[in-house]
Amino acid sequence: MVIAVRLLVCVLCIIAATAITFDPPPRTGPSRTLLFDRDQLSDIVRNLILFIPFGAVLYEHGRRRSRGLLATAAVTVAASFVLSASVEYVQRYLPGRYPSAVDVLSNVAGALIGLAACRMFGRTIEAAVGRLRRLSVSTCVGLVAAFTGLALSIAAASQMQTRLSNWSAEYPLLIGNERTGDRPWRGRVFALDVADAAVSSTSVARFARDGTVSIAGTHVATFDFDGNAPYEDASGHVGKLDWVNIRGRRWLQSAGAASALAQRIVATNAFTLRVVCATEDAGQKGPARIVSNSWNTVLRNFTLGQQGADLVVRLRTPKTGLNGIQPEFVVPGVFANTRPQNILVTFDGATLRAAVAHSAQIVRFDLTPPHALAVAVFTRPERADELEMLKIIYIVVLSVVPGGIAGLLSHNFRFPLAFSVSWACVSSLLIAITQVITSGRSFEPTDAVLTAAIAVVVAVTSMAATLPVEKTAELG
Repeated sequence: MVIAVRLLVCVLCIIAATAITFDPPPRTGPSRTLLFDRDQLSDIVRNLILFIPFGAVLYEHGRRRSRGLLATAAVTVAASFVLSASVEYVQRYLPGRYPSAVDVLSNVAGALIGLAACRMFGRTIEAAVGRLRRLSVSTCVGLVAAFTGLALSIAAASQMQTRLSNWSAEYPLLIGNERTGDRPWRGRVFALDVADAAVSSTSVARFARDGTVSIAGTHVATFDFDGNAPYEDASGHVGKLDWVNIRGRRWLQSAGAASALAQRIVATNAFTLRVVCATEDAGQKGPARIVSNSWNTVLRNFTLGQQGADLVVRLRTPKTGLNGIQPEFVVPGVFANTRPQNILVTFDGATLRAAVAHSAQIVRFDLTPPHALAVAVFTRPERADELEMLKIIYIVVLSVVPGGIAGLLSHNFRFPLAFSVSWACVSSLLIAITQVITSGRSFEPTDAVLTAAIAVVVAVTSMAATLPVEKTAELG
C-alpha cells in the first residue's frame, strides 16, 4: 500500500509539473521536437531531477518483491518510458509545450539515476529515517517551526527587493520615444493619468468590462493632449510636455526631471497609470516607447511600449533591474489594430495588473517571494508568467516539510492529518501577512485561500507518502 501511494505521488507530481511548468516562447525557425540545442540543457536537468524519485520508488518496490536488479531496471526503464512518452504526447495539445525525444530519454535516465541512488544509499537513508522517527514530537515541531520561520524570513527579504525603492528622481517623462531618440513610436496619445496608489482588482475588472474606473490616491501626472504643445500637467507635479526634434524624430518630453512623480510613487510603493493611445503600425518593435520615465534605453523607472501587437510594461525594482526587464511584463494583442486603446496598469507593491477597456482582457503578474527562488535556483526569468510556476514551487517547498514530518512521526502524532492540514493553513496565512507587511499591499482573501488549498494538498500528500506501512494500512 505504501509503495502504491508513493508511486501515485510521483506520477501526480510529474503530470502536474509537466502541465503547469513553463517553456520559452515559441522559437522562430525549425521546431525543437527532435532537435537538441543549447537551450535544452536546463530542460534536461529538470527532467532528470523530476524522474529520480520515480526510479527510487520502483527500486524499493522491486526490492520488497525480491526481484533481481536487472528485472527491476527493466521495469523501471519500461515504466518511465511509457509515462514520459504519454506525457510528451499530451504536450502536443498544450499551448506553448513541445514534445521532445530528448525529454523522453532524459526522463528515463533520471529514473535510472534514482534506481542507482536508492540501491547505493537506500540503507543509509532508511537508517536516517529511522532516527527521525525516534525524535520527540516537541523536537520535530521545533524543527518545522524553525524551517517555516527561515522560509518566511527569506520571503520577507525577497519581497523587499520588489519594492520601487531604487527609482531615480532624475529622469524626465517622455511620450513617444526615449530621451536619446533611439526607440521612436508612431502613434497618438490622447490622454495620460498617473496616480500614486493602486486600483483594486474589482475596479480593474470593471474597467476591463465597461471602461470606467475611479483612481485613488494623489494624481502625480495628468495630461490631455488636445490642442497644441506645450501641454500642461493638470496635477502640477511634472510641468509642461513639449516637442523635441532630433534627427527628424519628434516626441514629447518634460523640461526637467519628473522628480515629484518618482518620489511620490516611491513613498507609496504603488501606482496606477492610465493611457489612451492609438498606434499607427501594429508591427512596431523596440519596444517602441509610448510612455516612459527613463534616462536612456537601459535606465528607467517605468515604460509602456509596443512590441509588435503586444503591450510591454517595464518596471524598475531591485529584482527586475535598472532596465526593468528581468522580467518584463507582456500583455498580448493590445495593438492588433490601429483603433484607440484605453489602457490601465496598476501596481500594489506585489502584483501588477494590466487591463484594456471594453475587452474583458486582464493580465496579472505577481512579484512575490518566488522571484528570489528564480534567481537562486533557476535562470533569471525573462517572462513574468514564469513566476507563477515559481510561486507554486515555493508553496510546495514550504508545505512538504510539515507533512513529511507528520508522516514520519505518525506513531507519536495522534492526529497526523490534522497536524498537516493545520500547519499548511497557518503557513499560508503567514505568507499572506508577510506580503502585506513588506509590500504594503492590501490583504487578498482569494489569494490566501488558493495558497492554502495548494499547501494542504501538498502537505497531506507528503504525509501519506512518508507514513509507515502499518499506518498507511490503517488510513486505507
